[in-house]
Amino acid sequence: MQLSDVILPTNVLCNVSAPSKVKLLHALASKASKGFDVTEEVIFEALDRRENLGSTGIGLGIAVPHATISELTDIFILVCRLGKAIDFEAIDGEPVDLIFLLLVPVNRKSEYLTILAAIARHMRADGVLEAIRKADTADQIYIALTDGR
Repeated sequence: MQLSDVILPTNVLCNVSAPSKVKLLHALASKASKGFDVTEEVIFEALDRRENLGSTGIGLGIAVPHATISELTDIFILVCRLGKAIDFEAIDGEPVDLIFLLLVPVNRKSEYLTILAAIARHMRADGVLEAIRKADTADQIYIALTDGR
């Protein structure tokens, strides 16, 4: 799977400001709710439930908050690079500045792990994280994420 298969250029945000993990999750839930017939509260509560199981901060300044949402009909990914890293209780203890919000319909759970693996694999590729962090625009971040595909 290529990230360009699941990430739309319009769903990449650059230099977002968030003072905390909870406020960031609320902001991401609000943005995500605009494209679906699902409320911000439903999305936030699903993300919060998942975070209560353990942080989705996977290390290297990356977090992948994710949840299944029964009301969704399609996979939704929102990529967000923060202007300033925040504490996300990541497994390596480092602050997070790159977030991949992943929302999946319940009936497409099988694709969930495939997408998570694709994100992790691509973030480990040479130069990708550096290019994302040096990017000045959301378009430049998208190109770094998708290799221009």
